[in-house]
Amino acid sequence: MLTNLRDYFAIKHSGLFDEKYYLLHNPDVRRADIDPLKHFVKYGWKEGRNPSESFNTNFYIENHPSVKSDNINPLVHYIRYHGKEGKPVNQSLIKRGFRKLKRILKQTGPISTIKTATNGSSKNTGNLGTVSGFGQFNDPRFFVSTWDVYNKITPLPVTEKVDIIICIGPNPVHAQACVASIRKFTKSDTYDLHFVVHEADREKITDLISDDVYVHTHQMELFNYSFANNIVLKDSHNDVVLLNDDTEVTEGWLEKLRVASKGVCLTGAHTGFQCSGNPQMWGEGPIRLTNFPINMFCAYIPKRVREVVGLLNEEFEYYGGEDVDYSIRALMNGFPLVISEAFVLHKDNQSFGETKEKLMMQSDRLLFEKYAVSAPFDLSGFIPKVSVIVATRNRPSLLQSAIESIEQIDYPNFEIIVVDDNSESQTINLLFELQEKYKNITQLRAPINVGSAEARILGVQIAKGQFVLFSDDDDTVLQNRISAPLEMMINKPELDVVYCNYNIITADGSVTPVYCEPFNLERYLKLEYYIGLGILFGRKDAFVNVPFYSIFNRAADYDWVFRLIRKGYKIDLCPAIVMNYNRTGSADEHLSGNKAAMKQHEEIYEREMLLKSITRLNG
Repeated sequence: MLTNLRDYFAIKHSGLFDEKYYLLHNPDVRRADIDPLKHFVKYGWKEGRNPSESFNTNFYIENHPSVKSDNINPLVHYIRYHGKEGKPVNQSLIKRGFRKLKRILKQTGPISTIKTATNGSSKNTGNLGTVSGFGQFNDPRFFVSTWDVYNKITPLPVTEKVDIIICIGPNPVHAQACVASIRKFTKSDTYDLHFVVHEADREKITDLISDDVYVHTHQMELFNYSFANNIVLKDSHNDVVLLNDDTEVTEGWLEKLRVASKGVCLTGAHTGFQCSGNPQMWGEGPIRLTNFPINMFCAYIPKRVREVVGLLNEEFEYYGGEDVDYSIRALMNGFPLVISEAFVLHKDNQSFGETKEKLMMQSDRLLFEKYAVSAPFDLSGFIPKVSVIVATRNRPSLLQSAIESIEQIDYPNFEIIVVDDNSESQTINLLFELQEKYKNITQLRAPINVGSAEARILGVQIAKGQFVLFSDDDDTVLQNRISAPLEMMINKPELDVVYCNYNIITADGSVTPVYCEPFNLERYLKLEYYIGLGILFGRKDAFVNVPFYSIFNRAADYDWVFRLIRKGYKIDLCPAIVMNYNRTGSADEHLSGNKAAMKQHEEIYEREMLLKSITRLNG
């Protein structure tokens, strides 16, 4: 212990330890919020970590055997002996070491490169760690956290008030300064304060409680950050700020967060050097997009984001990880990550002491298990996943064309779920062939013939995507079947579902484009335009909570839209043409189907008119 202390001060006073370099190249240390020099002295040099760009720890040890045998910190050895004797570190060894590292990087590709974007520009700020390829895609056209996406977003109104949630530990000394700064720099009518504290510690914060403070208690022996915040989040109807008790806010902080969020972005704040796991947050600065996690020492979560993404993940019960998890989920639902102009001082919280790093490793393992991602958590390749659901029954030749058209879609992250509505063997055999050819196909077979509406419901139940679309086995899709409606939903984040324009292709090959209208309930009720299931695209949640009714198999789409609206979901037109409706079958089959459909449409129309009259009477 005494040796470590002597080494610490020897290195500190030498000026040879580069804190910024060490943190940039050791994201686990950055995330652990511990003194980087202390980490190097106690652990880092033993793990072969370099204290600066100009000193290679392993090469120094290899060429000074006594350093290793005597368990001496190599940088301290250099300071005490080479420095005094006026001998420089062997630069040739160091250069050879870095040349070797560069060769490795050239062979394996660059380790994740941070690109900081400020007012539309970007610059390389160095390599920070590996990026897993699982679930991530390298096509920048579809990245969510970009200036192009951010600038096209139609902002949503922020809520009149913001719920500020502060989890207070057993030692509330930091919380006093935090609360004082909030009251000093925040308009009193723009927020409500919520304290989350262990019931045994409630008496310790009596001097912080006033009429405008809500106190929530818990009984956790092992503190779970996600669980504690969710106590408030689950009942909040406002935008929310998660704020550590060891922070102090500054002038205009809340308004800057609100503006940067546009009502739909997971938003963070700038802070002091090395006081955040995301180095793009270090120091004062303008609004910037980030592809690294929004650290939750200060995180602004708009109501719309929480409605879609949900609560914090309580699986992360150790230290950290919930910020990475929530940032990934935000991106995969189409919400950018933004760092606002707000500056929030984040002190080093010592509540976990030296156990923090070990606990953090447990969280990192969980993150790798869930997302195959590791520090420093470059999340740029996390984009929404789309589930394409195809219901089929005994039409193998049509099904093959449908699947092949779907496989030509220009968007990289999608799965195909084929629900076989109890077909005969020819369809079954084709599906196995298609699964051999295309690895993104999942086959689900209904035990009996359930009908197309029920088959689609079965597909939704196993869908892994955040977004869902449907395609019939006799239709073909265009390459933009995902990219066009997804772009519109990201640009207009209030929408839950969109419907698109389409082509009708007749047996003789003629093509007729069909243009729908922007959504108008009255005109849709009168069937002045058509919203078929094959032109829908929406959030999975909408199809889970508003399933199709099999009793209206011939008019399931017409019925579904009315129930969707009554549930509070929003739908509108995406003007792109995205699919081809291929008219198949004989004229008699079309006539029979149309008669059945018209009868069901009339039944639904009468129901809706009756509901309207009841609403007027009750009003």
